[in-house]
Amino acid sequence: MGNGTILDKKLEKNNDFYPKRLLLFDEIFIGHTPVTRIGKEKPVNIANVWNVDTGAAFKGKISAVEISTKEIWQSDPVYKLYPDENGRN
Repeated sequence: MGNGTILDKKLEKNNDFYPKRLLLFDEIFIGHTPVTRIGKEKPVNIANVWNVDTGAAFKGKISAVEISTKEIWQSDPVYKLYPDENGRN
């Protein structure tokens, strides 16, 4: 796997190419890069990594994930809640 590629969803954890750093924890929760860049509106889980950034700094929603049940809560799009705030738009 080279730079810029994403993890093959079919890659087993015991495969030599499975990223070893992802084996350190049962689950990893990250943000900073909005899933809206890949056409998603809800948090995304690939391997054991959850990306919960749903683009609130732009025109997306604020999202929260209940870790034990994986239930997702989302606000309305932030630009509708704060119409006078430009954010990063």
